[in-house]
This record gives sequence, C-alpha cells and structure tokens, in this order.
Amino acid sequence: MFTVRDMLEMPVFHDFQIIAGKAGENREVTTVSVMDAPDIYEWMKGGEFLITSAYVMREHPEEAEDLIARLVEHGASAFGIKFTRFIDHLPQKALEKADELGFPIISIPVEFAWTDVINPLLREIVNAQAQVLQYTEDLHRVFTESVLEDRSVPDILEMLESFIPGPAVLADIRFRRLYSTKKGEKLREALKDLPLGEELEEALEGYPVYWLQTSGERYGCLIFGQAKEESPLTEYRKIAVEQAAVVLILKIQRQLSNAQIEAKYREEFVQDLIYGNIKSREEIQNRAKLYQWDFSEGGVTVIVDVDDFKQRYAEGLDRQKNEKMEREMSRVLRISRNILGAEGNQASYGKLNDRIVFLLSGSRWRAQDARCRGLLETVRREIQKSLELTVTIGVGRYREDILEISESFQEAQTAVAISRTIHPRDQVSCYEELGVYKLLGLVKESREAEEFLSFYVEKLKDYDRENHGELLATAEALIDCDWNLKRASERLFIHYNSMKYRYRKICEVLGEDFRDGDSRLNFQIAVSLYRMNSSPASRVDKK
Repeated sequence: MFTVRDMLEMPVFHDFQIIAGKAGENREVTTVSVMDAPDIYEWMKGGEFLITSAYVMREHPEEAEDLIARLVEHGASAFGIKFTRFIDHLPQKALEKADELGFPIISIPVEFAWTDVINPLLREIVNAQAQVLQYTEDLHRVFTESVLEDRSVPDILEMLESFIPGPAVLADIRFRRLYSTKKGEKLREALKDLPLGEELEEALEGYPVYWLQTSGERYGCLIFGQAKEESPLTEYRKIAVEQAAVVLILKIQRQLSNAQIEAKYREEFVQDLIYGNIKSREEIQNRAKLYQWDFSEGGVTVIVDVDDFKQRYAEGLDRQKNEKMEREMSRVLRISRNILGAEGNQASYGKLNDRIVFLLSGSRWRAQDARCRGLLETVRREIQKSLELTVTIGVGRYREDILEISESFQEAQTAVAISRTIHPRDQVSCYEELGVYKLLGLVKESREAEEFLSFYVEKLKDYDRENHGELLATAEALIDCDWNLKRASERLFIHYNSMKYRYRKICEVLGEDFRDGDSRLNFQIAVSLYRMNSSPASRVDKK
C-alpha cells in the first residue's frame, strides 16, 4: 500500500509540507488528479491525491471547509494546494475540519509544474502496485503448492506465520478443533475453552480475527496473538492471510466431504446391523474395524428420537430449513456422543432422519444398571438445556451376539413408541421396564380392548360428564400413587376426606371392591389402555 507518508518521503517532494490533517498520513494513495472544478468530488473514485492552484476557490475560500468534508466523504487521500498565486491561505475553520477528519492538506511549492508532481507520483504508485502483484503471485504459488501436496493445517499455519508477526491459531467450527504450530501453542492453550459454536464471535472480543467464509458459510477463523491495536493485517500481511484462508477453507471443505462420505457408509453399516441384513460375524467385524468399533461383546441399541421434529419444519420446507434441520441433528448427535462415549465407552452410531441410533457395548451396558439410565437422563437434560429440544430415548435389551442386535433395535423402537403413547415427550424408556405395556401395545386397538375400556373407563367418563365430576382423574391419581389415598389427595390438592368420598364413589359407579387384587389389576389395565389410546401421540398415529 502506497500512503501519503510514502509520497512525502520521496526525495522529489521533500519541500512538500502538511499544514493540517497530519493524522491521515496512512491514507492510501492510488492516483493523482488535478482539481479543475469546485464539484470535482462528483467524479472521484477514491484514493486520489487531489492537487490544485486554488483558482476555482479564489472568490469563495470560505467554502473550503465544506469542500474538505465532501472530499473525505468521496474517498480522497489528500489535498495539495499551491498557495500565493490565487489564495494565500485556507480559512482556519477549513484547517480545523481537516484536523478533525484526519485529512492531509499539503502545501505544494508554487514553482512545481503539475507534471513535476504527476509523473513521479504515478511512477511510484505503479511500482508499488507491481510489487504487490508480484508478492500476491508468489504467495499464491506457495500456498497452491501446499494444497497440491495436501499439507497439514499446522504446516499451512507455519507458512502463514513466516509472513506475519506473532502466532496464528485456526478455530475450526465445523469439526470443533483448534490448530496451531509449535510457535502458537501458548496461544492455543489460552483459547482451549473457547465455545466453538455460535458464541465464538463474542468470546473472541479482544483478539484480532480473520473469518474463514465463502458464499455466506463460515468455516472458522484465524486468531492472531497480538492485541487489536497491533493487528498484523497491514497490506502485505493481509494478502498472506487471505491466501492462507483460501487454502484452509479448501482443506476444511475436503475434510467435510470426506466426513460426509464416511458418514454415509457408517450409517449404511448401522442400518445393515439393525435391520439384520448382515449374516456373517466376520463381515461385521471387518466393517467395524474401518471405524475403530468392536462388537465382539455384542451390544445394546439406544434410540435418541427428537420429539415433534418433523412437525416443526413441516410447512414450507426449503433448502434453508433443511440445512437448519441438519445442523440441529448434528448438535443432538454431538451432545449424545460426547456423553455416551465418555469414560472410554464405545458409542457406535448412525443418523436415521430425525433419530440417532447408538450401538453401545461393554459390561456397563450389559448390566444396564442405574449408571446407564443416569447417562441417558444426562443426554436428555443436556439436549433440552443446550438446544431447547426434547427427546424420547428408547433402550432395547443387551444382546451377547451382535448378529441379534436387530432384535434390540426393535425393542428400542417399541420403547419409544409406547413411551410416546403414555408420555408424549421427554422421557427415557427401557424395554425391560415396560412391563404390561409391552402386551397392551399389541392389543390396545382391538375390539376386546374397546369392550374392556367400556366396562371400566366409559362408566366413569359418563358419570363425570353428567355430574361435572373428576372421578376418572381421581382414579388415575390413585393408581399412580399405588392406591394410597393420602398421597393421591396431596397430588390432586384436595382434602383427605374428599379423596375418601371420591374413592367410595368410584367403587359404587363401577360396582367393584378394590380391596380385591383381581379387581385392582383389571382396573389398572383398563386405565393403562385408556392412557395409551387417548395420548396425543396415539391420536396423531391414528390420523
């Protein structure tokens, strides 16, 4: 970049003097032009060193203050004036305006012909531009070779650091990684807790940053090890950073492409497993090795299914919404994988539209003890906290033989489906804990189930409609509280005596004595069927 300061340091211009606006010495000069009209700014392109004999200003020098503001607005670099021939000086207000705007006003000795200014200045500008072009070409060649040689990210950063002062760190927001050279290790350590997501820009306040983006997509940023006031992005250094950024974007795009291909084959492998399309253990183990997975101990299937996911995007689905869905599912996957894969656990996985299927193996998952449920509850809570989404998590039973994992998958699907008929969303449901619901799921829409419901539940519903009562809700609370009248009254926020009255009324309407175990069991099954058939999820399914 050729600046006003560079111009004044040329030996031929040693008699030029700045009389105002000295703070603008770093303004770039790209050309020189002679002022031949008072409104010359209307034809300016920016970067001009404007020179004048002040002839057009001779009658109204007081207008110089407004002229200076217009020149700055249109991108002029500096204003050179020959004094004594038409005007002796500029008004004080004009000089103050130049100081205020940091716009150099330069006194040109009267003996200078315009060619004495224009010719050497244009020659110097052209030479400076030629140097920049040569520098850009050299950098382009160096960084292009790094692409062809498939150099690593630290290698590319090392090349960049040879052109800039201080270290540079790459924050890759697509793969959530920080890269540095040995020179940048201290800076990377200082940045290790950066949130490599949407909050990154705010977290980088105080650091000079260059964002890696193209076609509106961000891939990450280069973070430099100097304070902002010492930013390394001067003209030549900026060119180096831009060239490095192009190469790093290409590098990340290639990694994304490879990751997408790997994900496609990984998900095909997971689908082959859970749908029972592989009949050979040897094939399973050979394909598993590609992803560093080991199924020699069998495994258990866990489904993480986002609640109401498709419904949220059902109207007007377009590319933008589709990309948003992909981003949200990727974040759900990342949170789930980080938690389930903690402490050395193997968390093999595949995405199936709005659900993620995990194949988990090891002694912990074989036992499916309280720690397993604790991890799954952590997944559920963290997704809700971080993404404001709820998920239903279904867990099948452990299979010692990986060839039987499709059965575990079917069980996990059943757990999700039944959980949604009882609790519409935000639950962890284990197939082994479903109890009688596993059987009820098979018969809930049969004629026999309807007759069973009619005998018990419909009688209470009819009574409630005719008497504005709440016997059915009271019965559900009783069952949930294991037939404990005191706990049920507290749950319903009613007096204990009211609870006893309602209990007697339920027995009277149904003609049952619930001190009898069989009567209680029948009624509990009827209420469970009612819940399954009347849940929001069940109603959506029927539609």
